[in-house]
Amino acid sequence: MIPYSLHVALILAIWFVFYKLLLQKETYYRLNRVVLLCCLVLAFILPLVPVPEQFSFRAGAVAITTPIASTAVAAQDLGAMDQKVTDKPLAIAEPIVQAKAPEVPLTERLVQWVFWVYWCGVAILGANLLVQFFVLFYQAYKKPVIKDGIFKIVELDNDKAPCSFGNIIFINPSKYDWETYNQIIIHEKVHIQQGHSFDLILAELVLVVQWFNPFAWLYRKELESNLEFLADHAVLNHHQVEMESYQLNLLKVAVPNWSMNITTNYNQSLLQKRIVMMSAKKSNVHIMWKYFIILPMLVVLLAGLNKPVAFAKLGTETTPDMDKFLLTKEVNQSKGLWFATIKDDKVNVEFKSDDNDENHRWSSSANFSLKEFSTLPRNEKAEFTITREAGTVVFNGKFDEDQGYGRYKFTLNKEFKDFAAFKNIKDMEDEEYFAFFMMDVKRAYVQFLNDNGFKDLTKNQILSMSAFKIDADYINYWKKIGYTNITPNNLVTLKSLKIDSVYVNDIRKVGYADLTLQQIISFKSQRITGDYINSLRKAKLKLPSKDNLPEEKPTPTEIIRSKAMKVDTNYIAAVRDTGFPDLSSQTITTLKSQGITPAFIKGFQDIGLKNLSTSSLMTLKNQNITPEFINGFQQIGFKDVPLSTFYSLKSQRITPEFVKGYQDLGFKDITLNTLISLRSQNITPEYIKSFQDAGLKNIPFNTLYSLKSQGITPEYIKSFKDVGFDNISYNQYNALKARGVTADFIKGFQKMGFTNVSINQIMSLRYYNVTPEFVADMKKKGFDPKRFG
Repeated sequence: MIPYSLHVALILAIWFVFYKLLLQKETYYRLNRVVLLCCLVLAFILPLVPVPEQFSFRAGAVAITTPIASTAVAAQDLGAMDQKVTDKPLAIAEPIVQAKAPEVPLTERLVQWVFWVYWCGVAILGANLLVQFFVLFYQAYKKPVIKDGIFKIVELDNDKAPCSFGNIIFINPSKYDWETYNQIIIHEKVHIQQGHSFDLILAELVLVVQWFNPFAWLYRKELESNLEFLADHAVLNHHQVEMESYQLNLLKVAVPNWSMNITTNYNQSLLQKRIVMMSAKKSNVHIMWKYFIILPMLVVLLAGLNKPVAFAKLGTETTPDMDKFLLTKEVNQSKGLWFATIKDDKVNVEFKSDDNDENHRWSSSANFSLKEFSTLPRNEKAEFTITREAGTVVFNGKFDEDQGYGRYKFTLNKEFKDFAAFKNIKDMEDEEYFAFFMMDVKRAYVQFLNDNGFKDLTKNQILSMSAFKIDADYINYWKKIGYTNITPNNLVTLKSLKIDSVYVNDIRKVGYADLTLQQIISFKSQRITGDYINSLRKAKLKLPSKDNLPEEKPTPTEIIRSKAMKVDTNYIAAVRDTGFPDLSSQTITTLKSQGITPAFIKGFQDIGLKNLSTSSLMTLKNQNITPEFINGFQQIGFKDVPLSTFYSLKSQRITPEFVKGYQDLGFKDITLNTLISLRSQNITPEYIKSFQDAGLKNIPFNTLYSLKSQGITPEYIKSFKDVGFDNISYNQYNALKARGVTADFIKGFQKMGFTNVSINQIMSLRYYNVTPEFVADMKKKGFDPKRFG
């Protein structure tokens, strides 16, 4: 966990520096938001991506690791080997003296402390995040709430700065004049409409697991700043708010105040930067090159930081998962317990970790010939040995009939160690040579590999080549057919996939004699045969309008893609039958990868769209536009609609059922462009019907836009009718809403005897902040307001 966290921390730091240096001052706020979010997610994904050894800047590790095999006789049965972790050690017949557990080294204790400190930090930050959620929801539940379409405005009674979370706006309306209040609401609505809470929650979750990383905190601040730039830009450009007035109101609102990290809020520390960005010159399109730097950065991060592995995609025909048999320095298998079973002239021996080794439990088994044992003690404990070039294993124990048990220890042959050092086999501890003993690797085999050009081999390469019995005939075959620069990893991968002359000849017969080793490996791992290639070629037509040219030949990459996407002759024939006879292999594969089936194509043809191009089909599929979706619009009267309009309808979530809602309200001749405009303003059939239910019929669309932008609801209009104002125009409603006039405000004056007050007088009273409470206070002091009109 800790190495992964540090890897993530380093990537986050690099992304932060990249953003600060190149993108921070650019005004492409939407694009910056995408970059910030994607880089945040990539920081956690990139460390998990394996990098092929040939593309890595780091020293390579063999992906196909070596099994701990037995002697030459036993190596035929690799499947019998099973080195695995087990929590339940086997019992033995008589007690074995337990060795005293060694003291835990200081380094390990420090690592454990770091581990616990890290998780304590995660727990504290996680609890803090949960508390923030609880406080917000508690306030939304307990405080007064005004519903404004999809928005909820929670009225606070303290000095907290305005903020929003999800679709909830938190504000103390008594602190601000109407203009400032209205601009705050517009600003927070932008945050809600653009889903900024998601960004902040994601950033807070990152801080929970990256709390120790200062760059994670700085990254979150940059993300929050960009969200504020987005909201400011929308307020100034889409709501026609005057910049000077807006900036002045920001100064009023952005006071030093504690606010929750998961809310969008008026942060004073961002104020100066926001005002500067409002006046900043719009970025030129020529700076877009900066964003494309992300791609080479991704490559460099992967190649420079990730663990490299050699490419080898094993199929079901290969040996069992070789990773299980890799000996590491963390697991010392050179001593432990043994359990054996004699069958005919073979002895199957299972080697296990010592019961005292609780940190690394393992077991592996191998078959030995009876002749290799010096002796086999019966009925009483004794020592016996097996000696090979790499060293000697001393067994201590006994056999009872065909079953035996006891302890063992491996002793390295110094001459073999000196030979390995002479052959430049580096960085091996003595106990690691146990793998050479198990594989019965001889000096002659290492010398044979050197003589064939394979020098400076690693331990794992030698063990892998020995396990797969890479011999002179196999090496010479590949060199003979032109692969003179073949590597040990290539040979192991080829042998593990059982790629031989029969398979190579099968592929060459169908016209592919110049494949690279990587392509041969990919062909075999995908189970591509000569028959499959022929089926692809037979299913294709000649090149369009060039009948005298030879038949088109798929490239190796196209064949691999076709096989990976399960493209077969039936699919190709079915697509051709829908009216696409001249498609290339690449186009066919792309259609299949997009999930475009013949039935999908025929569905559009059945509703009259017979001449769709493949690019149109792919766009329709990517937009999730189905024949049923288009047919639904045709059924309600929208025929001959351009495909581009359907893309807009889908992106705005406008469905035939949604359109029918307007038609049922009497808007029979409504156009699709009008529908898109209504949807973008969130003016739904339900919204319009709420006005009709309140007795407001035939409201023009332009008026609906105005009412929606001001947050005027049917309930708001009905409240004025309830206090006697039946003939207010929609423009007057806008003015009343803008000044913050409510029916309760009017009712307060009516209770005091002012029953004939006009709307204009009401707005004047509100403008001069003359409230019923103010009038009542004046009356207590002896003034009669009626005398002053």
